[in-house]
Amino acid sequence: MKIPQEMRQFPLYDLNDEAYYKEGKYWIPPVNKIPEVLEGYPAKAQIHDVTLRDGEQTPGVTFLEDERVRIAECLDEIGVARIEAGMPAVSETQFRALQRIAGKNLHAMITGFARANPKDVGLVLDAGCKGIIVEHAMNPYYNTYSYKLTPDKLVERLTSSLTEAKRAGLFSVFMGWDWFRSPMDYCGWVTAKVYEQVKFDALTIVDTMGSATPDAVGYMFRQFKEWFPDLQLEFHGHNDSSLGVACALAALKNGASVIHSSLNGLGGRSGNVATEEFANAAQTLCGIDCGISLEKIYPNAKILESIAKYEIPPGKCIIGSRPYEIETGISTHVIKTFSPMGISPIQTSYDPSMFGIPGGMTYVLGKNSGTASVEMFLDKYGLTADKQEMVEILERIKAEAMVTKALVTDTQALAICSDVIGK
Repeated sequence: MKIPQEMRQFPLYDLNDEAYYKEGKYWIPPVNKIPEVLEGYPAKAQIHDVTLRDGEQTPGVTFLEDERVRIAECLDEIGVARIEAGMPAVSETQFRALQRIAGKNLHAMITGFARANPKDVGLVLDAGCKGIIVEHAMNPYYNTYSYKLTPDKLVERLTSSLTEAKRAGLFSVFMGWDWFRSPMDYCGWVTAKVYEQVKFDALTIVDTMGSATPDAVGYMFRQFKEWFPDLQLEFHGHNDSSLGVACALAALKNGASVIHSSLNGLGGRSGNVATEEFANAAQTLCGIDCGISLEKIYPNAKILESIAKYEIPPGKCIIGSRPYEIETGISTHVIKTFSPMGISPIQTSYDPSMFGIPGGMTYVLGKNSGTASVEMFLDKYGLTADKQEMVEILERIKAEAMVTKALVTDTQALAICSDVIGK
């Protein structure tokens, strides 16, 4: 990397420091890595991927038996620590798929999902899983009016199921859903009563409706870490308010060590915390080791897209196509001026290769293009034009984009160049 002499007189930070710059991969804010900013984050965290259970709750998405096995292989290749492979009580298909996944000896711990019901626990054990999620509503309104449970009866139900799970040797996680719309003292009391009788391995605190703020999540986890210092805390969040990843980071900073997420952000309503988004935020932005091979994300995300028949939105961060398209003239100009110094990425935080996306950055033509955009296009096809011709080409490209309300394709731009240069 060659930094111009005139820039060396200023106190620029060192772009050889991979904490915030890695050639051809990322350029992120140095302030991210200031010790005071990172204070509270753990050095390591785990991802518990819920694509095969919560992800399948995406409206219109259905996974067949063979597809479930293939998705589990994809998640394992990415490097998630735990795979929530399904709920065997739902169907024979899910039970068989769970058995097959558990029998593949993947690196990830295979976990089954169960209601607070000893029969459900037995099915998870029969499927060969090593871990179990035992779930129940925590919202006292649901427990009172839908389940007809007093607090004592809820404790009895949870204790019975978790005792069965622990007796069977399963890594046992109690997952309380709609936790954040429940009184904190109520949640604490129930947790304490159950934990007194059965030392389950982890507690998953759930923002089921995706309506908690990061500050609220941080406060909740600090409180429960204080109350239960020896209990592993986990966060399961949804993205209804577009705060999923932010809430997950807040949970990590305040006592959580495991985050539940779903590849491609699949899940009911607005989806779950996206595995790829959280993994990048934790590992790249915060330096937390989650064991994820970021470069393997995109190939496996595309396999999931094909199976789920649920298209990755073009504008989706990390794995969409639009974040890696450059249209504006000023951005193209900046990239051209920095290229001789060997500095990239420059007009984006990440190069697509970071996540296994082939082809590099894409330079597109449209209403926001500039002279530099035309120069790069001409270079791409080995064409030359004088200054006046370039101005005319640019004007015609912008006019075409305004009429079509779209990007100008290479075919369209080549036709314009041929017409102008031919003159």
